[in-house]
This record gives sequence, structure tokens and C-alpha cells, in this order.
Amino acid sequence: MKKKALVRAGLILIFIAGLLLGYNFFFNQPEKRFDARYDKITVVMDDNYPPYVFRTGDGKLEGILIDYWKLWEEKTGIKVHLEAKDWKKALDDMAKGRYDVIDTIFYNEERARLYDFSQPYTTIEVPIFFHQNFYGISNVDSLKGFIVGVKRGDASEAFLREKGVKNLVTYDSYEEIIKGVKNGEILVFVMDKPPALYYLYKYGLSDEFRMSPPLYSGQFHRAVKKGDTELLQTVEKGFSLISRQEYARIEKKWMGEIIGGHLYLRYLPHVVLASLLLFSLIILWNYLLQREVRRKTCELEAEKNLLSTTLYSIGDGVITTDKEGRITSVNPAAQAISGFSREEAEGKEFSAVFRLIDEETGKEEENLALKVIESGQVWEMGNHICLIRKNGDKLPVADSAAPIKDKKGSIWGAVIVLRDVSREKEQRERIIYLSYHDTLTDLYNRRFMEEKIKQLDEEKLPVTVIMGDVNGLKLTNDVFGHEAGDGLLKGAALIFKEVCGEKALIARWGGDEFLLLLPHSMPGEGEEIIRKIRERCEESKIGEVRLSISLGSAFRGNGGQKLQAKIKEAEERMYRQKLIEGRSYRHGIIESLLATLFVKSMETREHTERLKNLCLLTAEKLQLSSREKDELILLALLHDIGKVGIEANILLKPGPLSEEEWEIMKKHPEIGYRIALNTPELAFIAEYILYHHERYDGKGYPQGLRGDEIPLLCRILSVADAYDAMTQDRVYRPALSKEEALLEIRKNRGSQFDPRIADIFIKIIQNL
Repeated sequence: MKKKALVRAGLILIFIAGLLLGYNFFFNQPEKRFDARYDKITVVMDDNYPPYVFRTGDGKLEGILIDYWKLWEEKTGIKVHLEAKDWKKALDDMAKGRYDVIDTIFYNEERARLYDFSQPYTTIEVPIFFHQNFYGISNVDSLKGFIVGVKRGDASEAFLREKGVKNLVTYDSYEEIIKGVKNGEILVFVMDKPPALYYLYKYGLSDEFRMSPPLYSGQFHRAVKKGDTELLQTVEKGFSLISRQEYARIEKKWMGEIIGGHLYLRYLPHVVLASLLLFSLIILWNYLLQREVRRKTCELEAEKNLLSTTLYSIGDGVITTDKEGRITSVNPAAQAISGFSREEAEGKEFSAVFRLIDEETGKEEENLALKVIESGQVWEMGNHICLIRKNGDKLPVADSAAPIKDKKGSIWGAVIVLRDVSREKEQRERIIYLSYHDTLTDLYNRRFMEEKIKQLDEEKLPVTVIMGDVNGLKLTNDVFGHEAGDGLLKGAALIFKEVCGEKALIARWGGDEFLLLLPHSMPGEGEEIIRKIRERCEESKIGEVRLSISLGSAFRGNGGQKLQAKIKEAEERMYRQKLIEGRSYRHGIIESLLATLFVKSMETREHTERLKNLCLLTAEKLQLSSREKDELILLALLHDIGKVGIEANILLKPGPLSEEEWEIMKKHPEIGYRIALNTPELAFIAEYILYHHERYDGKGYPQGLRGDEIPLLCRILSVADAYDAMTQDRVYRPALSKEEALLEIRKNRGSQFDPRIADIFIKIIQNL
């Protein structure tokens, strides 16, 4: 018998040795040699696309793709320079030829005209993410009517626009989308699933959002400039040198252990070894089984200990009683919920320790243990049940109970389970609250108000109606950002609450409009409230902007007239008031913006006065009309108004701007353009403000116009502004002399400046 066992063990060892040799041969092939034709390549990819690429706290790039390319560099001997950027910037720079390879790119027909693509190396699902309060969002058609956030330049943006989704808000990166979600700018967005899940968890939003089935699935490729097949082959060949084990190690490092039947070949050797181990265990079990019969008593004891451990580790409170309803055991969770220790609880009647009452009526519930023991049935209590804790506090609980029976069906006790539902209750109440309140201002929302209007119509009470509209909200958003605009709305809400107190129902009716309803009011009360609101607005300033609200009121007596008619009447009065106040308010905004510009930048009123005079001298030589001269004067005054939207540390920086700072600075013509468009009295110079930094050779910004494509007034301003800037001291350089400045203008005629206007301007200055 002993000899046979030794032979069997020897055969098993020989079989295992053969498997290990096969494993080594199959999975550890020598790497192919690489014939490198390049010394160095530059690679650009999307920034912050976890787990594939993201930045550490000190800005260092890490992730799956970073490790892939490092290993590629080792395998090929070719130096790799990696950069990660906002996707739109990465696409633009690749198209301009600043990089050899672009990674993390989806294939589509438009991109196929520019690039040659590698084989795909991973598949990415692209679903819709939406707030948990929304329902019915499952496909592209269900997005219509919603404001949807997407990443600028992303494949999802093109996909949605092609499908007819118009209300898109674009962001520079996936993380910016989630920041927009956290700030309440959007509640629906479309983005790739891996970074979406990562950032929702990072910003604590994962419990608030749901995910639809994928709209589509994209695949990551690497791409090179169209026709550069030699480089593409080099890239593909380099990645083919990376073994499956090396890929697996990198993936496991960043994603954890991969589970999935499609990877069975990778784990085949381990499965075989595990099977052998299992076979050995079966043999061992056959031997041990005989001993286990003798240890039956110990096994039963172990089972009892296991059940006890489970009872004492479960999160719900579990209480058992005998058939008289006296407590025999309480687990730690039950002790924590009730406030009673095990020693205090055991031996007492269930209802003496666990007092349950109806939350709404305060009536004490029946003894749950006795009810179960007497009926022999399972009981579950309804909602609104509270447990009176030892210290007298009330704790919302969900409870259930069942009889404990022996094998013959005889009842010898009860088991009761109590679960703390206070958090669930809070969340439920929060959802109900949000369904009737505006998240920004914490006022009632339109849904609540429409229900209240129906109720007030039925009651036929006297009601004062006030409609309010915040002036200049869009202009404030365009100039100072949505945070400043939100500040105006919050400020208006605060004033309404302070003036009206508890007697009014106040709602954000929509956008920049508010509705106030005052039941049981008297005629004339609305006008008095409007007067107080205006006084408070005069005293209020939100950031750089004075708060201004156009208001209108109407009164309904005890008659049967519908409130909607009075709301319309108040709204019409509000709009008439807005027409009266709008112009003076916009003028006040412009004056405020100019004052801010002179404070936070190097521009002065003296500069604008000199610039106006220089422009007029040039206009006289060009024989411009009176209207054109008036427009030129206004342009000289307001051409840099958009700089109020640029941070002072950039405007006043003594040294050269960084690339990122320069990109921010170049936005000021567009900001100024939006300011002018939002001010009817300035709309006719909006285009001039937009183009005043264009160059004659087409190298200016924001649109790269050239020659006569640039409006004449902008070409005049360009020369005059440059001359005045050069002949004045700056924080970063002393002033140039008149001759030095004119020499610079002469050097740049035909490139920066219109040569004809430059020549006229030079003669004007020389004759002064």
C-alpha cells in the first residue's frame, strides 16, 4: 500500500514538471530585435483621462499609457517625449505638426482624412450621465431639451451634433465637466465611462448620478500624420515587442486584477496547477473524512461560533427572545441603536427596552415579540416607526420580526431585526425638498409655485403678485463669469426674503426672473414692497456690479379672477419698467467696467484721450465721415473693455507671459465683443472691438484676418495704439523716443500694420 502511494506521488510530480516546462516555453518567448530608424519621437495625448493618463499632485504624468510608452522606449531604444493637454489643444497642435504621434484618439471619417491610425488597443463605452432626480434619459432622442455638457473637440461632441442635439455646453477637459456638475452648471453630460466614474467618485458625486446604456463605443488608437506609414509601422512594431505578461503587469498596477473569461489563456497554467492542487486536496479529504466523523461535536460547536460571529458583526440590530417575550440576546448593533448594554437588556421584556412608537401620532406600538409569538407569523412594520432610545432620543427604524421554531414547528421564541433608517429618511426628505426648491437660491421653484397658484385659485384669497427680473445678468456672466452672475441671483433672493419675511411665497420663476405671492395682502402693499426692494438694491453691490431688479406688481381681490392673469399683468409692468431702467443701468455697467479697467490694468484715461486724438488726426487725413469719426472715438475709448474679464496678475505681470497666460490674455477681444453686443448703444462697434488685435499679415487674433478683411477703423487704431504704448513707460520697460517708435512702425508696415495707414501716421507724427 505504501509503495503504491509513492509511485502515485512520483507520477504527479513528473506531470507537474512537464506542465511548468510547457508554461515556460509558451509564455516566455525571447523578444524580437528592433531595427530603430528614429532617434526620438514626440507624442501628445488627452490630459486627465484616468486610469490611462492623469497627473499627480506635483503635475507629473502617470497612468497606463505613460507606462506603455516608457516600456516602448526601452524596447525600441527610441527616446519618447510625452505631453498631455486638453483634448482640443492636443488635436489642434497635432494638426499643426507639432507632434509625431497622437494617442487616446477615436477613429472617425473626418480624422481619417488627416491621420493614419494604428490598430485599436482598447474599447471605451460612452454613456449619458444624469442626475438621479431625472428619469427617462436612455438615448440621444431623450437628450433633446436638456443642456448637455461635453468635452470640447471630443468625439462625443461631433456625435451629438450629428444626431441633432443642440444645447451643448463645452469644457476643456473631463475634470472641468465634473467641476461644472459640482457647481450646478449642468446636470446631464456625455463622456467616456472610465474618466467619468473616476471623477464622479473623486468629487463625491457618484451617489447622485445615474448612467444610461452606452450611446456608442469608441476605441483608442494611436495615429500619425497622413502618409507617414513608416513611423506608424515603427510605433506598431515597438508595441508588438511588449509581451502579454508586461501588458498585464501594467494593467494590474493601475486597474487591479482583471477578471473575465476572455482572458482564460493567460490563466490556463494557473488553472491547471489549481486543478492539481484540488486533486491532491480530494485525496487528502478522503483521508480526513474518517477523522471528521469523530469530530462531529467540534464541527457543531464551530458552526455555532460562526453563527454567533455573524450575529454580532451584522450591521442591523438583532434581538432574540424566549417564548415569554423576554430578551435572550442582543447584538452590538442593537445595543448601539437602543443605547442599552447587553447586561441591561437581557432578561427584560422586549417592549421595556425597545419602545416603538408611531412617528406621526406618537402612539406606542404593540409588543412586537409577543405579537409574533402569539400569531406564529412574520411581521413587518410600516413606515414612520421610531425607537425611543435610552437617552430619550427618537430614531427612525425599519423593523421586522419572525417566530423561532424547532423541527416540529413549536415556537420557542422570536427574532426581531431593527434597522436605522435615519440616513435614508434624511435623503428622502432632501429629495422632496429639492423637487420643490431652486438649488442655487434655495427659493421655491416653478413646479412648487404652479401647484400653489392652483391652490390659491381654489381658495380665492386676496393675493399681491410681484414679478422681478435681474438686470444685466447675461452681461455679468459674459464679463465676470457665471459665478458672479450666480452672486447676483443669490443677492436678489436674499433681498426678497429680507424685505418680505415669512409672509410671502418667493420662487425663482426661471432664469433671471422671480415671482412673489403675498396671500391675505391689501391693495397697495405690492408698491410698498417694491419701494423697499429698490432701496435695498441701491445699497447692494455684488462684486464689481450693482444689483438692479426691474419690478412689477398686480393685486387680486376676493373675486374669482385667475392668478395667471394677474401674473401676466405684473410681468407686463415689470417689462415696461425694464425698458425704462435698462439703458441707464447698462450705461452704469459700462462706466463701472471702465473704472475697473483703469484700476486693474495699465490703461488710463490719459491713454484713451491720447489715442482718441491720434486716431482723429489719421481719420482727417483719410477723409473719413463724421459717423466713422464718432465710431473711431468710441472704439479708442472702449477697445480694451474686455480686459476687465482678465485677472489683474496677468494684466500687470512685469515679465513676459507664459503660453497659458497669453492664451488667457488673447480672450479679451471676445469678452469685449460680448459686452458691446449686450449693450444696444455699443452694438455697432462690437465687431471693431473683436478685430482690434488682427494683423495686416494675418498673424493676429482672434480670427487671423488679413489685409482689407480687417475693418478700416481697426487698422487705424492698431497703429495709433502701438505708437502710444511704445512712447509711454511700462512696468516691464521704459518709454521709447518718438523716433524709435516711428522706426518700429516703419519696420512693421505690411506685416503688423496697414502700410498705407502706417505711412500717413508717420507723416502726421513727424509734422507735430
